[in-house]
Amino acid sequence: TSASKRGGHLELAMTGKSSIQTISIFIFNFLKVTYMKKRFLTLLFVAMLSSTVAAQHSDIEFGFDDFDSPTAVVLEKDERTSEGFQIFESAFEEDAFSAGLFNTDDPGFATVDETATGGPLLRFNPDDQVFLRVLDASAESNVGVGYVNFYNPETDTLEASGRVSVGGDATSATDDAIFNGAGIESGDISQLIEVGMSDSTGDPGGIHDHLVFDILDDDSAAFGAYGLLVQVDAVSITDTISSDPFWLIFNHQLDEDIFDTSALAAFGVTAVPEPASGTLVLGVAGAILSRRRRRLL
Repeated sequence: TSASKRGGHLELAMTGKSSIQTISIFIFNFLKVTYMKKRFLTLLFVAMLSSTVAAQHSDIEFGFDDFDSPTAVVLEKDERTSEGFQIFESAFEEDAFSAGLFNTDDPGFATVDETATGGPLLRFNPDDQVFLRVLDASAESNVGVGYVNFYNPETDTLEASGRVSVGGDATSATDDAIFNGAGIESGDISQLIEVGMSDSTGDPGGIHDHLVFDILDDDSAAFGAYGLLVQVDAVSITDTISSDPFWLIFNHQLDEDIFDTSALAAFGVTAVPEPASGTLVLGVAGAILSRRRRRLL
């Protein structure tokens, strides 16, 4: 390349060969950046999709504390209220096939075997019948007010109001139960989750099932959070072994920040708001793209 100064401007006189080299380098860099950008966006999409799927489906991992000599049913989670009750969060979602109706089948219930990686073995005995029983929270908890414990965002308090049904599918051996603030209106107070599989049917003592939690009176059901204090009972021929009571708390069209702070606090939870996974991923993506842009410039 040669350079000359004419009329106060610097002109670059490129040979044909160096022009081709320059264009080739430009195309190579362009394709390289485009490939890396597409690869990054693909990974970003997969991460966000995985996060969305995980958010749409969750299970409570549960089973006997000691498979050989059980004394209690245990649940795998660390988040607890100030009274020591474990809590599991969910949300009533609008039914995909029936507009205006809200329900959820989360959380589900699943046994686990993570012994291969040093984790727990949570199982039931084969043929044990495992039930979910709704309790009167006013008799079990200092903050509970009844069977259905409704967080009213207007008063920032819990009220014994609202109606929620709990049940299995059409093949369930128990009738769906309907609860209000004061008690049970109809159905079986204990809902069958599943029977532990026997050796001849597959995973010994293994369970994975989902009940359906349905907020009733959808047109008039108040926005807020609905809490059920429940426990798991494993019933065998000889005895019944139970879990400690724990909370299932369902968001019904509350702002997520209000649910995470005010609503959960009413149940005795000290909530620490966490960024939504999608926001976190996009934030990291923005920082990386911004840094890459500065480097290219």
